[in-house]
Amino acid sequence: MFSQIIAHTPVWVWALLSFLIYRGVMASRDRNVKLPAVVILPLVMLLLSLQGIVSGFGITLLTLTSWGTACILSAYFAWKSVSTHMVKIEVDQAQIFLRGSWAPMGLMLTIFIIKYAVNVMLSIQPQWQNEASFIAATCLIYGFLNGLLLGKMLRIIFMYKQSKPRASALIARSKLASQSQTGL
Repeated sequence: MFSQIIAHTPVWVWALLSFLIYRGVMASRDRNVKLPAVVILPLVMLLLSLQGIVSGFGITLLTLTSWGTACILSAYFAWKSVSTHMVKIEVDQAQIFLRGSWAPMGLMLTIFIIKYAVNVMLSIQPQWQNEASFIAATCLIYGFLNGLLLGKMLRIIFMYKQSKPRASALIARSKLASQSQTGL
C-alpha cells in the first residue's frame, strides 16, 4: 500500500520537497538577506496550508476558527521569541542578518508531511472530510505551524521598519555635524 501511495504521488510534490529541503539547509546557515526573502517562504507555506484546508474541507466556521485561533496564538509566541541575537537589521545595506537555525526546515517539513498525510488519509478515508474532529485537528496544526512562520516574519518586518527612522535620524545628525564643522 505504501508503494502505491508513493507511486501515485505527482512529480511536482517531490520537486516541492526538494525545494523545501534546499531552503531549510540555507536557513541553517547565518546569512544576510533582503526583506522580500524573509516574506516569501512564510507566504508560500501559508498558501500551501490554506490550499490544503480549502481543498480538503472548504471554508467553514470550523476551519477558519480552528486555523485562525492557532495561527494567532502561535504567531504571538513566535513574535515574542525573535531577539536581536537572532536577527540584526543592517539598514545601511538594506539587509537583514539572520542567525542560522534548523527550526525553519523543521517547520516547513512538518507542514509538508502533514499536508501529504492529510491528502493520503482523505483519499483512503474520504468520509473524514466531514469529520469535525479530524477537520479541527488538521486546521489547528496548520494554523499553529503557519503562525510560527508568520509571527517571526512579521516581527522581522516590524524590526526592519523601526530601524529605518533611526537610520534616517543618524544620517541627518551626521550631515548636520559635518555642515557645522565645515561652517567653522
